Amino acid sequence: MAGRDDTENMITRTFRFPEYFDEILKEKAEEQNSSINHIVSELIRRYVEFMRFAQDDPIISLSYTSFGEILEDLSEEQMYSAGYRAGERKPKSALLIRGMVPDFESVEYMLNVVLSEHNGWFKYTSYMDQNYVYLTHMLGEKWSSYLEGYIKSMFKTTLDIEVEVEKLGESLIVRFPER
Repeated sequence: MAGRDDTENMITRTFRFPEYFDEILKEKAEEQNSSINHIVSELIRRYVEFMRFAQDDPIISLSYTSFGEILEDLSEEQMYSAGYRAGERKPKSALLIRGMVPDFESVEYMLNVVLSEHNGWFKYTSYMDQNYVYLTHMLGEKWSSYLEGYIKSMFKTTLDIEVEVEKLGESLIVRFPER
């Protein structure tokens, strides 16, 4: 999945859905200066790359505001610890269930595609030519602590790699050893 060219081997498929779906899609496409095809393709991509794997481990959806209220009652230490535990358990199995070999590229896919694009945990910016990535979010320093724990344990558990995570308020720099 990682690295696939989305433009190769394109097919045409016909779908039937209620007329009001089409009205909403037309309106949204116009607002976004996009096309219905692009919107539907993105929804299908989200299902193929992410949602179909969530059937065994259901996902809840919270607004940033609601989630922020939960974060208020937890300490940074609790958030780091929870992130570390989650990073030990989830990422490697998430790669394996996708049929991906746990290697550096697949873990980077988890960061960029699954956690950033689909989960919305942060905005991902890659500087892999300099051995680091830059992550930004809007959930405060406690969320940064969760991410620090998650990312450190994800790399340690999945690849036996120690990464350096520098927290800068609502952003993190994740530095990798030279490969």
